[in-house]
Amino acid sequence: MATQINPELSQLNIRDIQILGELPFHSSMRKLAKALGLEAQHMSKVLKNIEEKLSAQLVNRSVKGIAITPEGLRYSKMCKEILDSILRVQENFEQAEENKSQILVLASRVFLNSILSGVYAQLIENQFTNSRIRLIDGSPDKKEEWAKRGLVDLIVSIDKLTLSADWTNIHVGEIEWAFYARKNHPSARAHMSLGEFLQNKILVHSFINGDRLIEGDNVMGIKIRSKSKSLSVETAFAAINVITNSNQIGLLPIPLVKQLEIQDRLLRIHIDGQNRLQQKVFLSCHSDRVAQKFFRSLAEAIAKNLGS
Repeated sequence: MATQINPELSQLNIRDIQILGELPFHSSMRKLAKALGLEAQHMSKVLKNIEEKLSAQLVNRSVKGIAITPEGLRYSKMCKEILDSILRVQENFEQAEENKSQILVLASRVFLNSILSGVYAQLIENQFTNSRIRLIDGSPDKKEEWAKRGLVDLIVSIDKLTLSADWTNIHVGEIEWAFYARKNHPSARAHMSLGEFLQNKILVHSFINGDRLIEGDNVMGIKIRSKSKSLSVETAFAAINVITNSNQIGLLPIPLVKQLEIQDRLLRIHIDGQNRLQQKVFLSCHSDRVAQKFFRSLAEAIAKNLGS
């Protein structure tokens, strides 16, 4: 059956529809443009032009970025339906209807997606050959918002999210963190007292949530002195870059360090009297949109990977 285009969208071209379909997932013009492969410097003007065509304000703009309005979300859902329809037509040309691919949207943080991307790939390759997974990065608040709006199918998080009754949420394992410094750091050693540790510059991470490993001036229960604070970063990859190229000491997820094979460039630090630092990892699934068989298989695969 042919898709009926809503008259409200009659002035939009396919690029406009693609932009609106992607809009809810991004908090800045730069990120939106990057996701669509467009020039970042032109994104604001293009979006403004779409608003003029629709006579509607699609986003609220501020120095912090953009936030989609209720009207923007309404148009985005209409455009998403059109894009899904186009995708179905394309797939029908490529394969029979019964073998049509299912696209699952999985929200997590970048470092978790990096650690677990191999797990996702093996599961698709070995068990669910007609499915595809789209990975998107989001904070806990964003993930809960996307779940409420029905924009995601699966969520992997280091925090137990507050979701509606039609979501299943289970604990799938733990991820371990450790302090690292570059190998030739002038004062860092494999074993240090707390006093020795606090004489160094400590990298502050704003991307860690969940069990609140870092909150304010507190890092895994250690009170960080003002003179010890250094940079604040939002991604594990930024933290790795800072640690390997400066005298900053910072927390990193151990599985990511192993996966990137950078152990020979880093010194893992044990602080006397401090316990192992672990965070619980949770997998959430929207039961109406993803087969429970896939959910359980994914949960088992993640648990096996984190336990290895």
